[in-house]
Amino acid sequence: MCRFEDCRRDGDGSNAPIAVLGLGCYGVRNLYAGRHHGYPNRERAFSDKIDCKFPYFDASKAAALIAEARSISTNAEFGVLYEIISPPASEGLPKQTQRELLAAWIVNAASPLAARIADLASRVIDGGKVPTEKALDEMHELAATEGQYAALAVVSHLAYAGSEGVDCELIDTLEEQIRMRWDASR
Repeated sequence: MCRFEDCRRDGDGSNAPIAVLGLGCYGVRNLYAGRHHGYPNRERAFSDKIDCKFPYFDASKAAALIAEARSISTNAEFGVLYEIISPPASEGLPKQTQRELLAAWIVNAASPLAARIADLASRVIDGGKVPTEKALDEMHELAATEGQYAALAVVSHLAYAGSEGVDCELIDTLEEQIRMRWDASR
């Protein structure tokens, strides 16, 4: 069995954000591990602001958070994308709304990684799958952009989302190696 499960708690009153992604439990809060390029407090505060509290049904608030993320860091931008692609089940987010949020994210994203990863997100939102080989290729590309934990979490989440027969061991192993390499360089 893959080490990924969408176990974001919703409705138990705790608002405890977790999603098991390869190496353990990562909520948006934990997408900011490692070097923060001078913004650790801003990234953490921002992640606390959006973690399981993203305004999926308020386009103006969502747009403001997307813009705020861009002003903080690339990692914060991808933290927003993670929220968009993995809303809590209790939100009942329609695919059309998810597509609109993704489109707003793409328009505002500054990272050169954004278009490629957004393409994978769009594919999954539309019911498609990300082949293991494609996910591994993207993860190898991300490895060169040290500290982009949120982008790495997005790609591994998309690789698992809705996929049967995905090679979990390859994805989990590569994600773990990349995270360990980034952590070691701190």
